[in-house]
Amino acid sequence: MSTLAEIEAAVDTLPTPQQMTLLRHLETKLRNASATAARLVLESGQPVLVAPPGAPPMTPDVVKAALADFP
Repeated sequence: MSTLAEIEAAVDTLPTPQQMTLLRHLETKLRNASATAARLVLESGQPVLVAPPGAPPMTPDVVKAALADFP
């Protein structure tokens, strides 16, 4: 499986209890990932990159990803 559509189709074949287990797993995984991710916020109208403890190093790729997600 390599596309979101294929993954969604596979999930649709699972019984509801297994879908719920998968949902809880993904929620936990994403919550933990976002807790250590750097994020871009506006402070006094200026964008500022905020990196919480445990965030990955501020490599050019990490900064580019944060900027790409900023509205």
